[in-house]
Amino acid sequence: LAIAAYRRDERSGECIGAPVDLSGNIQDGLCMLDLPAGIWRIYFVMTADPARQGMFANYITMVSASSCRHLIDEVHEKIYGRFSAYFGTVFAGFFSDEPAFGNCDGQYGDDYAEHRMGQLRRLYPWNADVARLLAARCRMTENELVLRLPALWDAVSPGDTALRLAYMDLITGLWRENYSCRLGDWCEQHGVEYIGHVLEDEGAHMRTGWGCGHFFRAMAGQHMAGIDTVLGQTIPGITSAPHALNQGTLLKNTLFYQYTMPKLAVSLARHNPRMRGRSICEIFGAYGWNAGLSFMRAILNFHLASGVNHYIPHAYSMCLPEVFRGNADEHRNGGGFTPPGYCMSYLAPAFYAGGFNPQYGIFCKLMRYAQRVCHLLAGGEHLADIAIYYNAEGDWVNQGAVTSLDEVCAALTRGGFDYDILPADTLLRDAEAENSRLRVGPASYGALIVPGSTVLPEKLLERFEVLAAQGVPLLFAGILPERTEEPDSAAIASLPGKLRAVPVPALAERLGGIRLRISPAIPELRYFGMRGEDGAIYYFFCNEGRTDARFQVAATQNAVLYDPWGNRLFRLTAGPDGLRLTVRPQELLVVVFNRDEPELPLFQPGEKAMRELPLRYRISLREAGNAGTFRVIRENSEAVNLTVAENLTRFCGEI
Repeated sequence: LAIAAYRRDERSGECIGAPVDLSGNIQDGLCMLDLPAGIWRIYFVMTADPARQGMFANYITMVSASSCRHLIDEVHEKIYGRFSAYFGTVFAGFFSDEPAFGNCDGQYGDDYAEHRMGQLRRLYPWNADVARLLAARCRMTENELVLRLPALWDAVSPGDTALRLAYMDLITGLWRENYSCRLGDWCEQHGVEYIGHVLEDEGAHMRTGWGCGHFFRAMAGQHMAGIDTVLGQTIPGITSAPHALNQGTLLKNTLFYQYTMPKLAVSLARHNPRMRGRSICEIFGAYGWNAGLSFMRAILNFHLASGVNHYIPHAYSMCLPEVFRGNADEHRNGGGFTPPGYCMSYLAPAFYAGGFNPQYGIFCKLMRYAQRVCHLLAGGEHLADIAIYYNAEGDWVNQGAVTSLDEVCAALTRGGFDYDILPADTLLRDAEAENSRLRVGPASYGALIVPGSTVLPEKLLERFEVLAAQGVPLLFAGILPERTEEPDSAAIASLPGKLRAVPVPALAERLGGIRLRISPAIPELRYFGMRGEDGAIYYFFCNEGRTDARFQVAATQNAVLYDPWGNRLFRLTAGPDGLRLTVRPQELLVVVFNRDEPELPLFQPGEKAMRELPLRYRISLREAGNAGTFRVIRENSEAVNLTVAENLTRFCGEI
């Protein structure tokens, strides 16, 4: 596309000044040079062979309207042509799983989430449309633009920050227009819905490669906001410490899955009118046979208490236990239940599995439980305490320091706050101040938190200053910006006197008066508040810890407690210190305010008096796949570890 020479500063090594165009100097494959004295760097800007993209070599490209339309013509239109009579009745719609920019080698390797601007040895999404549109945005000719493109991966000041910002803003907007909204509009026109999810993992949701560049734009056309929880990304009882994935690799950023990911979906669903508050999670996929029903309930509770209200129980193993008994190669594909080459042995056994899943008979109880809680979550208005800016723009320019969105979400959750995450598009278009609160459509927030970055877009910075001047509590987490994308902007000069930065660990303390008042503070206690359509206030409390959570909620009136697992109602009486609650490890309870039902039994939050019972047991077994009766293996036995005492290391069945 271009050959550009930049003079380098002899002390810093940075490129300076305007580029010298060498594109016309090619002769017989050689670039003929005649440069002034000094140190120079020569950039070759070229298009790459799609084969370098591995599994993405024949993928659609989100920056091309015709490529995205080709997908609809070859898949959606042809399905409609054959099954149109079933659209909107039998056939509910389409699901897209992890679409990506695909500007990588297609390997789900160590750096799959790290494809950012400012990196050498990367491919960048590109076509003629990008060249034309980006040149117009940057007020350049296309020839001038291609000489400036090295700014995507190297520092060619001035203007590299502005170019990166404009480039990412453009290609994520093209994804929204060409793919997401076009597909969503097509589905609406044909009486069905479009749902799915992108690959959110760690930072991929705001980067390229396997990612989508911008979570909120990538799913703008969908009818639900989607995520997935697979491979052991969330482990009950481990809230902050790093842990391994099911595949045996170390999870680099545990905080993202525990504190950020579900809130991305819930926030998008709330503020995108097309979604009507509906979020959806693929759940349990590839967790393995160790994911029994209590494990699954704990993962569900974590997402339910984050506000996610639809689920796809996903990716179950059809492998029979022979896979685990020594002849794995022969049965790797589940005895013909799965396509050749697709190993299912590491997936969760939620269904019958030839009789070898003893918990199958009560799996329905877990699904009915999820249905009851989702029913409560499906309507009403989320009562979030604060809003957090989705700092994609700071990540895009990739120059200087950027405070992690995940660290901010973790600090606020563990500090006892519920929140929404809002992108710049929403803040610039819809945000306004009202009675010293942030108003975004029908939603109201007590404060706005901005994960700090060295560089902040000028128009966004100006918006923050206006909101702060109108009385909205606005805090920068970690650091204040030092400059905008424009090298000579004066917008930063007055910043220190108007806005302030707060260390991330101190955020919760600084915002203490905004949240639901709970004492004592319990970092592992997560809650989600909403106003129901009947005017009642619902709070969903989940204890993510490993010990009982005992606390008081500030309240002067009685309330109703709902235990969704037992499907039972209790009365909560308000005392001098409010409402007293006890939530057991991995349990979810719902408190309904503005309701008092005197005839309900009283909830007892304290510990019950316990005494040891000297019981003896008659122990019987029934092997999986055996529809016969139980066989007795112990009479009048004490409680023992049967795996050891009876050598049941390979037993699969009921006890």
